[in-house]
Amino acid sequence: MSDYGDEHYCTRCGAVLEEQPGFDPDDNYWICTECGQALYGEVDEDALYGDVLWCCDGCGAILNKQPGFSDYLSSWICTECGYSNDIDEDDIYESEEEYQRFKNSMYDEDDEDEDDNDEEDETEPEKVTRDYQSSSNSNDQKASEKQTKKKPKQNSFFRCHWKSIFCITLVPTIAFCGFILLYLWSRLIPIGISSDEAGSYDYETIMADLKNAGFAKIYACGVEDLSLEDEDKTGIVSEISVDGTTVFESDDKFDYNKTIYVYYHELELFCLPIASKKCNGENYEDVVSEIEEAGFVNVKTEADYDLTLGLLTKDGAVESVSVNGDTEYSTDTRYRPDVEIIVTYHTFKRNKQE
Repeated sequence: MSDYGDEHYCTRCGAVLEEQPGFDPDDNYWICTECGQALYGEVDEDALYGDVLWCCDGCGAILNKQPGFSDYLSSWICTECGYSNDIDEDDIYESEEEYQRFKNSMYDEDDEDEDDNDEEDETEPEKVTRDYQSSSNSNDQKASEKQTKKKPKQNSFFRCHWKSIFCITLVPTIAFCGFILLYLWSRLIPIGISSDEAGSYDYETIMADLKNAGFAKIYACGVEDLSLEDEDKTGIVSEISVDGTTVFESDDKFDYNKTIYVYYHELELFCLPIASKKCNGENYEDVVSEIEEAGFVNVKTEADYDLTLGLLTKDGAVESVSVNGDTEYSTDTRYRPDVEIIVTYHTFKRNKQE
């Protein structure tokens, strides 16, 4: 029924319901005397079958208004007469006329059974749920009756069995997560040494211990940070990094496939600042000074007494520079700071001491 101010109208024919004898808007249910349309008021929007009006087959009472009623139930006992009503979409009728035709046909079948069997006792009519669907809120004749809103069967099944479905899916999910956690836990191996203790061992020992423990990716990295005075610390571990973690205890566990870098001390190496050919003709004292400033500590000089007048070659000019006896060394090659370097230079014969 449509509500316009203080008056109520039939949604099919537009008749004023207050003018029809017996109409009471508080009942929320009325059959229009003009056109026979079943009308009712507010509808539960969360109902399974939409705006279907459910009526008791025993007394005709509206089941929707009874406390606790829900069309999600398979049946409902009327609180007014105690009649048990089936709640199913097969018991839904589009109009009062359709329900009455079906009900009359059921009564006719019962009457025929009474005549055939000469029975005088009253036969109870087949139980049929009288349900109606309201028309839309429009006075348009074309929208007189709208289709019943039915939710899909699978939606109804899910609503009824969601707990079982949840439990069924929860068990394998928990089992799968447990399997993953167990697998990850099985990959963990104790490191076997703390980060503080590592500085007391040489890197080869540490790498062997890690390999025996089961770790697969172990790499040694030398750090050139020692001077000649600390040369005895060569090969001693300076730091261990397990996938970026450098602070740990001996009982800490890590994935066996994590990348481990073992850093250890090495003697600092240096490159020659100038090539031998470029030294030729330079003053040997300047060359020696430049080499020593580069970090080399074992630089020696040798004089070649081959000058008589010194017109073409100056006294003290460098003849050659050799590194470990190699005069063709590369300035890109790195050497120990105590590598032997000999700077040979020209000088006059008279300077030679007999």
